[in-house]
This record gives sequence, structure tokens and C-alpha cells, in this order.
Amino acid sequence: RGAIINKSSTPADIGKEASRLGLGDEAQNFIKLYERSRFGKEKLSDDEEKKYKSTGKRLTKIHRR
Repeated sequence: RGAIINKSSTPADIGKEASRLGLGDEAQNFIKLYERSRFGKEKLSDDEEKKYKSTGKRLTKIHRR
């Protein structure tokens, strides 16, 4: 079964679900990049942006299963 994520899920909720699915470290890195970009007013490097997008796609695929 995929992750249980809904519109009200917090980054911590998403991290817990990812850990349950064996993706804890990957999801935590994704969340850190998201929070840094969104709330830290920092632009991600090209490498960080690529990693952010690829991890987001991977987590989305798992969620849709």
C-alpha cells in the first residue's frame, strides 16, 4: 500500500509515512530542500533542484499506488 497523504499532511506526517515505506532518509532530504526553498528564501542549486524534482516524482508514484 502506498503512503497515506492528504491535503492537511504536514512535512512531519509525510516523513513518517515515508519512513513506514522505507524511504525515510530520501523523504527527509526532500522535505529539507522544500522547506529551505519555500521558507528559507534560498534558491536551490541546480543539483539540489534536480534531486528535489526526481525525489518528488518518486514519492508521488509511491503515493499513487
